[in-house]
Amino acid sequence: MMKLKVFKSSVFILLMLALAACHPALPKDGSKASGIAFPESSEILSKWLRANVADFWVFARDHRLLADYPSTGVVVGDTHLANFAPIPVLLKSGATEMRYLDVDFDDAGRAPLALDFLRLVVTSRAVNSDVKIKELVAAYIKGLMGEDVAPPAAVSKYLNFTASDYRAMADEDFNGKTNDQGFKLKPGKIEAYNGPLTTGQLAPLLPQIKIIDLATRPHDTGGNAGARVWIYGKDASGLRRLFELKEYRRTSLDQYGHQADARAWEADVRSKLWPEVAEGEYRLVSLAPNETYWLREKKLSLIDIPYSNKDKAAGKLVLALATYDSYILGRLHGQQTESAPLKTLLSGSVQQAAFLEAVKSAAKVYLNDVAQRL
Repeated sequence: MMKLKVFKSSVFILLMLALAACHPALPKDGSKASGIAFPESSEILSKWLRANVADFWVFARDHRLLADYPSTGVVVGDTHLANFAPIPVLLKSGATEMRYLDVDFDDAGRAPLALDFLRLVVTSRAVNSDVKIKELVAAYIKGLMGEDVAPPAAVSKYLNFTASDYRAMADEDFNGKTNDQGFKLKPGKIEAYNGPLTTGQLAPLLPQIKIIDLATRPHDTGGNAGARVWIYGKDASGLRRLFELKEYRRTSLDQYGHQADARAWEADVRSKLWPEVAEGEYRLVSLAPNETYWLREKKLSLIDIPYSNKDKAAGKLVLALATYDSYILGRLHGQQTESAPLKTLLSGSVQQAAFLEAVKSAAKVYLNDVAQRL
């Protein structure tokens, strides 16, 4: 009798093992086990994605990713966690407020809105594999439909800053970068500027600022590649101010589809991404007929994205930011009249479930392709 029980137990165990082999466990994000799995997230993968914006858009175009969701409008283009941040901005109303915004227009333009969201998904998954795509999709749709979502604690504490709160932190940051004579030079961080631009050329661009010194931030890798000129000065009240001048280059979206010329493109992008913000906060300037630059005041990076830290707290922060960024992106898209067809496509639970599966599938395809090339 005992032998028979042992035999039956053995058969049962073997049967369970066989079934498990046929039906592997679901991934952590809840996606179906069929098809390829997501590659492991890594700092290398994340940095590569941030540095190669055009690669995503060319791949999306050539492989017709999310082709069932073609609604086109103004997109951020370089959607990743560090490109959304709480910063103080001067509004058209004349008030200065803390706002959580997309802080980089370089690769914005016109393209399918769903692809803009897909890029945020892949760049977020590359940072941390615990990012739940289901939560990102739900947040994006809420933003698209105009629902209200409260910011996470990591964001809300800065949105509640007063001007004096922010200025105190900025002054502390300036202590490490400047003194009364100029920049504190640090090899690889802040280096002497030896280029053709002079303070005399730059003064008309900043009439309220007494320019003290120029420096350059050297070449880097990742999403911030390229040299930039830093302008240090003081305003009429004696407050230290830091500005950045960066050479204008046509958006990476030009490789997805032709974009408008610089001035028309800038006006279109600004009206959709920063509709309430005064133009002087971030603008194109010309120093010669064929020399166009972005000029903006350098703002503090109040939230550090944990690209390499894999502990539990870091994972929670990445998920919270990715989810809220998805919501903010949905709001930016949903405020555009061009988003109406996409809203219709995502109007019901069945359609939203189909969109979730489409996003998961497209994200897997692109991330696996990149992982094989690295």
